[in-house]
Amino acid sequence: MYEGFDTNNLMIRRTLLKLFIIVCIVLLLIFLVPKFRSFNKTNKKVKEDLEITIKDVKDNNMKENLEKLQNAGLLYFKENNVPNEKEEEKTILLKELVNNKLITNLKSSDNKKCSLTKSYVKLTKTNDEYELKTYLKCGNNADYLLTHVKNHSYCKNYLCEKDSKKKDKNETSKKDNKIINENKETKLSEAVLETKKTWTNWSNWTKTSCDTKSITCSDNSCNKEIETKKVVEKTGTYNNKYYAYELSFRNDGVKTVNTCNGFNYFILNNKLYKTTGNYIEILNINKESTSNWKYVGEVKSEVTPAIRGNEFYKFSHMDESVCNETCDKKVFVYDKYEYIKDLSLGTNACTDINNIVSYAPIKKEHVILRNEPLYEDVCYVRERTR
Repeated sequence: MYEGFDTNNLMIRRTLLKLFIIVCIVLLLIFLVPKFRSFNKTNKKVKEDLEITIKDVKDNNMKENLEKLQNAGLLYFKENNVPNEKEEEKTILLKELVNNKLITNLKSSDNKKCSLTKSYVKLTKTNDEYELKTYLKCGNNADYLLTHVKNHSYCKNYLCEKDSKKKDKNETSKKDNKIINENKETKLSEAVLETKKTWTNWSNWTKTSCDTKSITCSDNSCNKEIETKKVVEKTGTYNNKYYAYELSFRNDGVKTVNTCNGFNYFILNNKLYKTTGNYIEILNINKESTSNWKYVGEVKSEVTPAIRGNEFYKFSHMDESVCNETCDKKVFVYDKYEYIKDLSLGTNACTDINNIVSYAPIKKEHVILRNEPLYEDVCYVRERTR
């Protein structure tokens, strides 16, 4: 009788123990599932929030493009196409400069093409010089340069800005000019008309200074004619500059925030992040994988890649396989890295107070020098006599 009672009591205890274990498992699942979903949502939000693009950094490319456009305008304006009357002006569009191969089409740092029809160089005649206005419009951004130019003896092109350190041989006094004109008039008055003679054949074309003037005879007192021409030829090579950019971040000081134990914290672009690894290690690695970052390999891009969540890009080199004599289409190669540790937005829920390093986004500039052909004006002369 007592033996049966003990057996039933043991079975009841086993049943109660099983029920207790099942209840504990259910409660544990209820507690963990929301946490897991919250972590996934947080990671997704981080990928949306941790995004730094080229727009976050001020575009410094406009000044460089304006200078390029101004130089192309100075190459275009020659002695035979500048305005001669006061207040007269002439305008050359970016489109015409590109067609004349004096410049390649310009792009802003975010790869927006500059307007070919709204960008221009305008030359206006003033009293004894010219006003040069260079206007450039790229997307919603526009700017201009205004300078004064003149035909100085030291100019590389026909026109250039005044250089106070150099002497201009073209500037002669009014007195000297008067003497020269009087001498010319005296020689003309003393010239004796000769019997019309037969012209010799033209000589072969030979190189000469571009200051050489043509002479065409209008009467028998002239016995020599000179003809000149100017052509664009390859005269050598030069190092052309190309600019590439890479997004990164720099130390911007320290801020005091609430943190939790077991995480590493940093502030980027005024947002607090927590991670189980070392996110900032990306600044010190090069083409290698670590316990925090995985090196994926090289990727090509015509624009500056953005920093997004667990993705980071470092500039490597320019892809010259798409270039001919010049690189009208600029393609750059970047090293891509992926962050393999947990990363999420930090909160103020924790009570520990710590000083956390803050980082600000920056744009790094890389200059690529490429040896390219140099084309310049070359002048030729030929003559004949009688």
